[in-house]
Amino acid sequence: MKWIATTPEKQWQTMQLTDTPASAHRLTLTGEECQAVEGFGGCFNELSYIALSSLDKSEQDKVLDELFSKEGCAFNWGRISVGANDYAKRWYSHNETDQDYDMSAFSIARDEKYVLPYIREAQKRCPNMKFFASPWSPPTWMKNPPVYNYGRMVRDEKTQLAYCEYFRRFLDAYEKEGVKVSRLCLQNEP
Repeated sequence: MKWIATTPEKQWQTMQLTDTPASAHRLTLTGEECQAVEGFGGCFNELSYIALSSLDKSEQDKVLDELFSKEGCAFNWGRISVGANDYAKRWYSHNETDQDYDMSAFSIARDEKYVLPYIREAQKRCPNMKFFASPWSPPTWMKNPPVYNYGRMVRDEKTQLAYCEYFRRFLDAYEKEGVKVSRLCLQNEP
């Protein structure tokens, strides 16, 4: 097996997998039980769905089956970003209407194009899939400076209550689409 690797010292190196003796790998189990693992999965995002959509339907099905079916990896947990993450075509939130504290302009229309179709395909293969959600950034008008990739949230009650409403609308909108989010993080990498 070959792959390409880049290090700080050298870029684009062709690497070759070498066999190691079985004795070099050791796993010791003590029988001690700790935390139960509920499942495994990854993030549903725009760029992965765009890449998947570039394949013909039979190849898409193979990839989706490999990821989500019991015969494949059987991923049963999915992370959903509330708005854009670093794997979006470009930054966005679900409401960029300045000072829309009551969230009247809130919309998941963009997710309906890229994220929700991907989730629905996963749900076909894993009907009991669980989801958690976290934002990369609040809407920019809630931040100082008003940008996605850095800055701080405005810390007044009006803005914080609007952010709570933003989350409520997100959870309700996704549930209407058949995606029940069981856990919500207030911020990615706080």
